[in-house]
Amino acid sequence: MSVHWNGAERRRFQIPSMPGNYPGNRIEEYQENAQDDYYLTTKFHKPKKKKRIVVLAADIRNFTKTMQDNADLAVQTFLSEFFGYATDLIQTYNGSFVNKFLGDGLLSHFPEHHEAEALCVAREIIRFFTGLKAKFKFGFANLSVAVTSADYLETSIGRESYIDYTLLGGEINSLFRLLSSTEGNLIYVSDVFAKTLTNEDSHWYVYIGVKHFKGIVEPVSCYSVIREKTDEEKKLNTATSCSKEQCPDYYDVCHRAWSKGREDAGAFTPWEDIFKLDCNSCIARNNCWNWEFCLPKKVNADEHKPTYCCHICYNFRNCFHSYQLGRQGKAMIACDTELRNLSSALALEV
Repeated sequence: MSVHWNGAERRRFQIPSMPGNYPGNRIEEYQENAQDDYYLTTKFHKPKKKKRIVVLAADIRNFTKTMQDNADLAVQTFLSEFFGYATDLIQTYNGSFVNKFLGDGLLSHFPEHHEAEALCVAREIIRFFTGLKAKFKFGFANLSVAVTSADYLETSIGRESYIDYTLLGGEINSLFRLLSSTEGNLIYVSDVFAKTLTNEDSHWYVYIGVKHFKGIVEPVSCYSVIREKTDEEKKLNTATSCSKEQCPDYYDVCHRAWSKGREDAGAFTPWEDIFKLDCNSCIARNNCWNWEFCLPKKVNADEHKPTYCCHICYNFRNCFHSYQLGRQGKAMIACDTELRNLSSALALEV
């Protein structure tokens, strides 16, 4: 039996009259049929056919500490600037949209075969986030991004008091498991997505091991995106290697991580996810700007005990990739220079 709503009742459903969780085409559909109660109850909220899409999720690491260390208004302004920029960037691509803000994260979708575009967006929002946290002096905050391909069911859920637009799918749920294990400043992708990237030939990425996710029986092979390929690299299909001439300030630090990876290559199975670097092995003590703010790390270093690297360090992204490349017997790949410089500038400011 269909339910007919009057104007006041319809407002209780909180179906927006402007873009929110609903993508633009659904907003237009709603506006065109807003006076047709029968259509809204029988067709608008009817689940759509499953489709294949590219899904990007992002999450701010150390957000609780950021809230504790800074004024509420500053955090709110920071989030508004970040989410505003990210939304504009994502929805620049035809058919792409932000589905939800998730407190300190977001969920967005791109059409199928837009894997390369999604990764370019992922890199750009990390770049913007890094610059923005320097502006606000939010040194401990970091952005993690995970991307996958997924089948989804487009539908609305809820009851009379609130109805919301959402996408449902097992692979989307798996994406959030992947995101939860993604360290700050990294972009993780699933094995299915990585195979697609091989065909796209657009980015360099490195295998980082198998992740065991709660609620998922089979372990998932995961990869971390290093950077976009240059036109010359696409043509030659050869990565530009790191060199001290190219990066005199940080090459030694990354090379130590790469060498440690080579040492660990025989100690762990190829399928084991492992990343442990002792900060004492860095080129100089206190190379990590977080050192003085982390008492356990400082005490361990003073006592010459292992002081394991965390993703707060401004060079974590590059050491992480160098370590994984070394563990797999591969050459060091030149990093994303702009992200490295932004992170280094932040370290000097904090």
